[in-house]
Amino acid sequence: VINFFLGLFSASFLFLWATNSTLIFKGFLKFFYDMGLSHFSIWDRWRGLVEYWGIFFEHPLIGVGFGAGPFYLAWKAGYSISEMMDPVIVQDFAPMNVTTEILGSLGMLGGIFFLIFICFLINEFRSTLRISNLSDDERITVISLALSVCVMLSALQFNQSIMRAYLWIHLGVFCGYLKSLKFRI
Repeated sequence: VINFFLGLFSASFLFLWATNSTLIFKGFLKFFYDMGLSHFSIWDRWRGLVEYWGIFFEHPLIGVGFGAGPFYLAWKAGYSISEMMDPVIVQDFAPMNVTTEILGSLGMLGGIFFLIFICFLINEFRSTLRISNLSDDERITVISLALSVCVMLSALQFNQSIMRAYLWIHLGVFCGYLKSLKFRI
């Protein structure tokens, strides 16, 4: 089955290449065609990384406050208080990476607490998998939820605005399911 889909994908890709190579170069391969340097999303993400690393290096211990990064950057750029009330400020100075946002907003202290939270999640996952009377379906669900949390955390390193609220809901479902399996014993 996998070979069939790989063959189908390769044939479709070659067909598109033969009929319209510009579509392939400027569409699918846009990040590799010119090393990604002209695509707006690369520069926007790079800007966010550099700005929030800058905030972290200016305020390494406690940061500037959770969610205050865009307003801090706007203040540094010379915006007035009334201009900062514009919702566009949050969009223009949005962080593009959840790790740099945490470090810039909360500093090392907040970063340590997030690491403690991640260690808690790992310990809960591992201790739940050690339950001897888990069914195969429950074990598969636990592993699937853990993998999806990892995928979401990875995706938040590149585009955090799309799934930010869903991450907390997903973590709640993950932790709730793990606790429900433990309390069942």
